[in-house]
Amino acid sequence: MPPSVPGGTSSDGIVWARLLVDGEDRGVKPFLVPINNGCSMYPGITAKFVFPPLTPARSLTRFRRRLSPLGSSNTINHAITYFNHVQLPPTALLTTPHRAKDPRAEFFYNVSRVIVGTFSMAAVYLPILRIISYIGGKYSLRRKVTDTSTGLSRPIVAFSTQYIPVTTVMADAFVLIAFVRSIHIAIRDPKLEPGMKHFLAAVVKATVFGHVMRDAMSVGDRCGAQGLLQVNQLNTFVVRVELSPFVEPFFNSIFHSG
Repeated sequence: MPPSVPGGTSSDGIVWARLLVDGEDRGVKPFLVPINNGCSMYPGITAKFVFPPLTPARSLTRFRRRLSPLGSSNTINHAITYFNHVQLPPTALLTTPHRAKDPRAEFFYNVSRVIVGTFSMAAVYLPILRIISYIGGKYSLRRKVTDTSTGLSRPIVAFSTQYIPVTTVMADAFVLIAFVRSIHIAIRDPKLEPGMKHFLAAVVKATVFGHVMRDAMSVGDRCGAQGLLQVNQLNTFVVRVELSPFVEPFFNSIFHSG
């Protein structure tokens, strides 16, 4: 669901479609498709907002939203794009028109840049773990309660129910950074099979996203009502991680094919 709605600048996209020549299936191929000219969609192509646009404009009101607004999420202009009998020149095909001996291997080769995108998306979320632990730690040090036995004020970080989740996030951050670095070295090996590179990138992405979502919710719960405040970003991190897989809707299907 890319931001394919007109935004003032012309937009092109790489579309994966099955190539049929005289009824013969040549496999799934990449095509370079002009999406819009910056003001309107090209013939046969329709786009509708998935989420509210960051900068609503009167010219974009005709692209109605398909889903309700998501609170506390910083989304871009994601849209559902439809294609209906779009005419393309032969030069739009970005690879050979011949059927490969191994279509699955050819597909993996053509989408090799997905490895970089998948891995990068996971790496970008590593600093979020540090932010989560910092926010939770500062709140736990600042918030104080009165000890009924001594009558003295003490920070809530002294309680195991508070410091264990915060320190767990810190540990997750250090471990995942080392984990991502080791996988980065592995996928740069030219001898490694492309399919295995896709697999490792997917493992990194799923692992990092899972920890970020769990840690954000865990620390947010221990920040009381302030954990829901948008300025603290904790609920924003959870929503953002939940939306990230939609950036590559076709990626997960790779591991369920052939």
